[in-house]
Amino acid sequence: MKIVFVGPNFYGVGGVEEATVALASALAKQGHNITLLSLQKWGNRPIDKNINWEIFLDHDDFSLKSKIKRKLPQNSKLYDFLSMDNYVADNLNPYVINRLVRHLKNLEADIVISVRESFHYILNCAQNKKIMQKGYFFHARPDAYTSLKPIINNILKKMELGKVLFVTENLSLALKKEYNYSNYLDSKVLGNTVLQSAILDKQMIKQPVKKDNYKGVILTRFSPGKEQDLKNILQAGQSIKNYITSQQKTKKTISIDLYGGGKYKETFAEQIKQAGLENILHMKGVATHSGQSNISIIRQADFLADFSSEQSFGMVYLEAILNGKPVIASLNSGSKEILQGMNNYIFTDSKQIPSKILDFEKLTKLQLQKYYDQIYAKFAPEIVSRRFIDFFSDKL
Repeated sequence: MKIVFVGPNFYGVGGVEEATVALASALAKQGHNITLLSLQKWGNRPIDKNINWEIFLDHDDFSLKSKIKRKLPQNSKLYDFLSMDNYVADNLNPYVINRLVRHLKNLEADIVISVRESFHYILNCAQNKKIMQKGYFFHARPDAYTSLKPIINNILKKMELGKVLFVTENLSLALKKEYNYSNYLDSKVLGNTVLQSAILDKQMIKQPVKKDNYKGVILTRFSPGKEQDLKNILQAGQSIKNYITSQQKTKKTISIDLYGGGKYKETFAEQIKQAGLENILHMKGVATHSGQSNISIIRQADFLADFSSEQSFGMVYLEAILNGKPVIASLNSGSKEILQGMNNYIFTDSKQIPSKILDFEKLTKLQLQKYYDQIYAKFAPEIVSRRFIDFFSDKL
């Protein structure tokens, strides 16, 4: 089958990008003709040669032709309409939006998938009998970013979508509860997956060792919409500091390296300093495909930490557990669903964080392998890709 995924930028670093590329790679290995269509290209992701990569505009192309595309008149009614999505307003231009409309009119494919909510409108409006089926992937929770609300209320509620994919059951329920949204004919909880190359062989998982200094890692974004999560990180850091101070006889320390980019990064670094948490929370660089990737960062750490108030899914949970690393996560929609049965990985009060982290040394190799098996059985590349094909096969 010819399957086309449409998104803003599959070359970038992020949960949606990583999950879509992983799914595309798994489908390509099964013999399907896969295209990843990015409206604009930022980043230098290694190219999977089994996948067709298409772009409308290269962010690093400064040719005259590219400059003209960037400076086209900003008078597109469709672009203005979709600019309710802050991502579209901040990162895309009218050229790529209008180019997508034209492209979909002539595209021939068995399945076309939109991976961003604002793009669902464009795909749904495409009148093209050569597109056999359309799919609409919902990745973000309604409260994950402020621009989703107007997109749902002003666009998606006014049209009926066909086949809809969700990363978790909680996400579909949240859309119904918070926005009364269920305007689609059929749906499937697909989940996410990771690249096979990002999964450690289960037999390579090591027994946690007792040590005096434990170092964790947080992979996040210091950007608008993350304010509460950043407050949670500071609160967690303070809990760790208080615990270490009160348990000086143990001589055990905990520190966490923070990776990510965003406009709030410098401000947050100053907040860490003002709170006296520099020995606990260490600001680091940004995960990249050419340098330190998410996987290499996680593999070097003792544990993964996630203090997010909400996670639509939690790709980092998969990346950690499938590499034999324990997780400390706040109770949210993603952790509740993905980390089922792993109660020692979830906290409900920040005061629990230090003791739960120090208890990781009590984990056995067999327990880590059990968690590995649990995640692999649900979210391995071949499992998720098979669910995807089964969902669309009934009408092909």
